[in-house]
Amino acid sequence: MVTERPGRLRLLSAEGDTLVESLSGLPPVYASGQSGLFEVLPSPQFEQNQQLFISYACGDWDANHTCLAYGTLTDSGLEAVTEIFRVKPAKHGDAHYGGRLAWLPL
Repeated sequence: MVTERPGRLRLLSAEGDTLVESLSGLPPVYASGQSGLFEVLPSPQFEQNQQLFISYACGDWDANHTCLAYGTLTDSGLEAVTEIFRVKPAKHGDAHYGGRLAWLPL
């Protein structure tokens, strides 16, 4: 999977060929300047639950945040997408905090 700043999440083959141009079901992404869709991270139990975590900018020029959500990958895209974190307070503009995702060891 590859994220693209404007809000596309592409599915690629192991050889790098595009299998899906853009998965459906992503939340609205504020894409301007440095803000946009940041990272995708499979759940540690991805093979059992098909869950993906995504970080992205949400909001607009006047009030935007870094957000974190997860959803379930299906044949038709992401389903049951739920926001689980939002940086507060909101900020103005399109310079951004970033949204790196990584699992820490237990």
